[in-house]
Amino acid sequence: VDLADLARSAVSLLAAQAASAGVQLGSDVVATVMRGDRSRLEQIIENLISNALKFTPQGGTITVRAFPDGADAVLEVRDTGRGIPPEELPHVFERFWRGAPAADTGGRGIGLAVVNELVQAHHGQVSVVSEPGRGSAFTARFPARHAPG
Repeated sequence: VDLADLARSAVSLLAAQAASAGVQLGSDVVATVMRGDRSRLEQIIENLISNALKFTPQGGTITVRAFPDGADAVLEVRDTGRGIPPEELPHVFERFWRGAPAADTGGRGIGLAVVNELVQAHHGQVSVVSEPGRGSAFTARFPARHAPG
């Protein structure tokens, strides 16, 4: 599957939701072919965008990137949201965990845990870099030649 096509589709699917929240949602993608389960990869992208929408205020931006990096396929969802405190970063992929910034948002704390499990099922790794008040960047890196396990 082409990760870039999936990213463009997810951005298109969630564009109205972003617009109604006053958030600019866009993509910066190049053809990134990898072996994987199309529906699960779509779920990863949609979960990451939906999560970014929860924490990005009106006037903010979310950018979805997909690109090859050597033998890897890389997906990145970057936002200009409220960010995650450093002490909470090690917990964001834990099931049912919700940090202080999530106290006033909906959800059950499973979206990022599901993302982590689906990325691992594709032999990949997901990570996050965040700065409070400046936003977050979630990056999923997949070995492009592996089939999902």
